[in-house]
Amino acid sequence: MRFSVRVNNDLPADELFRLATTAQEHGFDQLWVSNDLLLRSAPALVGALAVRTSTLQLGIGVVNPYSVHPAELAMAAATLQELSGGRFLLGVGAGSAEFLSWAGIPRPEPLARTRSAVAALRALLGHRDVDAGDLPDWYKSQSRLRWDVDRPVPVYVGAMGPRMLRMAGEVADGALPLLYPPERFRTAVDAVQAGRTAATHAGGPPARSTCRRASGCRCPATAPRDATPWPRSWPTTARPSRRCCWPTPG
Repeated sequence: MRFSVRVNNDLPADELFRLATTAQEHGFDQLWVSNDLLLRSAPALVGALAVRTSTLQLGIGVVNPYSVHPAELAMAAATLQELSGGRFLLGVGAGSAEFLSWAGIPRPEPLARTRSAVAALRALLGHRDVDAGDLPDWYKSQSRLRWDVDRPVPVYVGAMGPRMLRMAGEVADGALPLLYPPERFRTAVDAVQAGRTAATHAGGPPARSTCRRASGCRCPATAPRDATPWPRSWPTTARPSRRCCWPTPG
């Protein structure tokens, strides 16, 4: 079992730094920072955290493919992976249509756009199991980072609905079913497992069929994916409790 803390990107930097240091000292495994529009920049905050921590995995949960192009998201993610020594995790989601409207940003085809963004990001960030059919039209032979990513960056999907959860199981390294109550645990697992099964039948890596959850945990867990070459556990986050439980790999 692993524990993570998720915080909003409205915290002042000094307060976030103190929280991260305390979380690391008390044995937490991960810290996720939200990236809600018109608040503090999560990539900037996580970059600062990368040089202030040593063991804590650091995630952004979540960015969207509308306000920032996936190529620039990949640049930021790869740089944060380098700064953190391989401790970075990227969460991607369709974002809130209401929040995006504050900046006049349209949000067409959220499921399709998120799927193609995840595929492009994973391809750019060192993964070798991306289905070319999922890549967006703009992805060409020159669509690559100009430096090597030593360790592929895990890409998670922020999802709540069954279709987005299923898609996460098909193409991503993890799922972040935000705001899910514990009683919906089984629903989330089933949706992700359905996507994983569909990907396996289509020629993807073999799915795992079990998901372990610690007793007394206050948030749900989702089904793990293949553990090779990168450990692909499936975290969940619960904004109200700011606590996360994890399935145990293997």
